[in-house]
Amino acid sequence: MRVRAIRVLVATLALTGLLTATTVGASATESGTYWTKKAKLTLVHGVPGKAGFPVDITLRKWGGAAQRFEGVTFGTIAGPLEVPKGLYRVAIRPAGAKWSSKPVLSKWVWLWGGSNRSVVAHLAADGTPRLSAYTNDVRPTWGKARVTVRHNAAAPKVDVYAGTSPVIEDLRNPYQRSIVVPAGMYPISVAPANTSYAQRVFGPADLHFAKDTVTIVYAVGSLAGGSFTPLVQVLPTR
Repeated sequence: MRVRAIRVLVATLALTGLLTATTVGASATESGTYWTKKAKLTLVHGVPGKAGFPVDITLRKWGGAAQRFEGVTFGTIAGPLEVPKGLYRVAIRPAGAKWSSKPVLSKWVWLWGGSNRSVVAHLAADGTPRLSAYTNDVRPTWGKARVTVRHNAAAPKVDVYAGTSPVIEDLRNPYQRSIVVPAGMYPISVAPANTSYAQRVFGPADLHFAKDTVTIVYAVGSLAGGSFTPLVQVLPTR
């Protein structure tokens, strides 16, 4: 089945203009037990390139059908998609390539019943394209907000600031860090680790973290190449 990605604005960041991410959505249900629940999967295109480096992303279940998202460009967030639990292969090919051609990136990902995961196509710290898989922490926050930052850019370790104070330090590619904060608006900046707020490479940009949500920030692109970009996804907590 061939499915064309539908792009929807998911975040607006104020920093000398508008910085946006796009999303492809699918409805989700929470009914069922661990064994019968479906899984949720988000696909992120964070590899920069000419004209947005359009790619086709194929999601194929082991022993089952496949979905194909065509012409997906840099900065697109597809999901959360609701899919049956099982073992899936995520394969990425240049836009318009044959299904039978060798993918430029591929990864097997296990989605258990009730799981909520993300697969990100991004650059490693040295600029090499790669796929990384993460589990999205959607546990209750009891009126507060969870913030998860994922370092998926060709860049050294970074510190993340709320205001002028670092709240996440020494985060390196491809790792993530999560914190729970009171809901509200925060001025967010990013600077190379072991420097200072004055050396920031992004920000400040005001981000609103709503209560009982997890805001996932994917730092993608290349710092040296001038495409360093935070993509933002907001998920409800349980």
